[in-house]
Amino acid sequence: DKRMFKEFLSFSGWNVFGQIALVGANQGVSMILNIFVGVVINAAVGIANQVNTAVYSFVNNFQIAFNPQIIQTFANGEMDEHKKLLLSASKISFFLLTFLVVPIIAFPKFILNLWLGNTLPQYVIPFTQFILLNSLIEALIGPFWMSASAIGKIKRYQIIISIFIFLNVPVAYILLFYGVSPEYVMVAKFIISILTMVYRLYYADVTLSFKNVELFNYLKNIIPVFMFLIIIYYASHYFTQNWKNFVGYTILLELFSFFIIVLWGMNKYEQNFIYKLIYKRIKN
Repeated sequence: DKRMFKEFLSFSGWNVFGQIALVGANQGVSMILNIFVGVVINAAVGIANQVNTAVYSFVNNFQIAFNPQIIQTFANGEMDEHKKLLLSASKISFFLLTFLVVPIIAFPKFILNLWLGNTLPQYVIPFTQFILLNSLIEALIGPFWMSASAIGKIKRYQIIISIFIFLNVPVAYILLFYGVSPEYVMVAKFIISILTMVYRLYYADVTLSFKNVELFNYLKNIIPVFMFLIIIYYASHYFTQNWKNFVGYTILLELFSFFIIVLWGMNKYEQNFIYKLIYKRIKN
């Protein structure tokens, strides 16, 4: 079937194009850091990526479980269910990752010292923090990519997303050329990821025709939680990195995270489900 073969080839080809852009951007930024800062910076990048991989693998497995339903609801023409599933998968992925990254963002030096000893590579702490913040964006947009795959018309989508992703390379070069601290390369990557997310939301809105209230509620749910994480990042500079503070503040911050997620991050239906679940556990 030549027509179907052509569609398969086009779809897989544009997927490969997107992956090439991703690999090119990641390796390109590493090479530029190496040129301007030196080989030692690779250790910081490698450690930060290892921490990120260990944390994100849990959420990635969760999203994989959602993917067949996202594709099936679109294929069956169940658009309301597809949109509801898409936004729910995005939010839940984000909230799950939030619980995992809170102690690492708040106490990166303490955790890395436990793992690697007292001698840490330069810049490893800000690199780890911003790569984890960037992964929170990736957790949000993961289901949107699967929805775009279900829609199938990905040529223009992949070109624009790939341009955004590859922007990391020239931006990193310009920042380092003008003597900016290497940690701002990761800050720039984080900002570019936010811009990429904005386009993914726009694409989903255009192709799936979201109601304004649906996207408004979605953003209303995630923004307070994300702002809380940014506050934790800035507060981490003032935390004394020891066992006592790590245990005490981690418990406190996780409780705050839970209440912010339940009160501002969930709709009424999701809140009632959580309340009933807690009540049932306490009663038992």
